Amino acid sequence: MADFLKRGVHTIRKETEYKAAILYQALEQHTLAKPFVQDVKSRSQTVLVAQTGDSTKAITKHLVDHGLQPGDGYGDRKNAQLRFANFPTHSKETYELLVDVLEKFQ
Repeated sequence: MADFLKRGVHTIRKETEYKAAILYQALEQHTLAKPFVQDVKSRSQTVLVAQTGDSTKAITKHLVDHGLQPGDGYGDRKNAQLRFANFPTHSKETYELLVDVLEKFQ
């Protein structure tokens, strides 16, 4: 059985909330990337979208250079947004690394 299945639903839910919280906090404080969804209560905990505007390519390159692969935005926002999956297979350590690497790109 996969390790994440052994952790239990409550633990998985708490980890998902934690990972979303640290990334949204980093985005709130970032100078070039902001949460796309402004209403905190409407934000997804599992697919986080950052509005990155003209910095999208540079931020993507910076993340990829550190072994992290964000998703592109959809449709006409493809080049102005990044998406970050937040699933049980993504560890807290990976999300902490993501936040650290993103914070270094200001």
